[in-house]
Amino acid sequence: MKKFHPQLEIWLEVKNWSGPNGTGRLLSRKRVKCHSYVGNFIDLLYLQMLGSGGTLTDNITDTSGTVRAVTNSSQAFQANAAAGTATFGVQVGTGTAANDVAKYALAALIANGAGAGQLQYGAVSVGAPATVGQQRKFTVARVFTNNSGAAITVNEVGLVVYGQAGSYIYNFLVERTLSTNTIANGASSTWTYTISVTTS
Repeated sequence: MKKFHPQLEIWLEVKNWSGPNGTGRLLSRKRVKCHSYVGNFIDLLYLQMLGSGGTLTDNITDTSGTVRAVTNSSQAFQANAAAGTATFGVQVGTGTAANDVAKYALAALIANGAGAGQLQYGAVSVGAPATVGQQRKFTVARVFTNNSGAAITVNEVGLVVYGQAGSYIYNFLVERTLSTNTIANGASSTWTYTISVTTS
């Protein structure tokens, strides 16, 4: 009898397309296992379990590097950013700095736009949970289009979610993976996180 080991996993799939906005020929595809939930993930999950009115003081650093006293909110963990919004959802960057538990932002975020060194951020799609065997999973995906005039090499990808401090919303990095992928000018790339739990 095969033994199952309960585990929380996150995988990242990258698809490169010959055209903009995830169109054209599929040029390449790779899938990597992510090993880098950062400390913010645990802190924000704790707040969700703590319930309404719970506060985690001076323990969560947002993507600007500012420590926030975050309160429980129905908006915490929101990642469904609109097209053109690079402040949360799936983000990509050019940085290569190593990961650690205190990491709070990508090392070098690629800005949204069509200028030099920029990528156009599509809307984030959050797929409904599905069960396959003993695994329950859902996806968080975003298409990045390169109209900058030159190829752009992505070295890092992150998952950034909402969190609330008082009446203000801040953005918090919960996962960062180092993964190199070059997007040609006029082409696009789809980055998909698959978050799953497997039970025995």
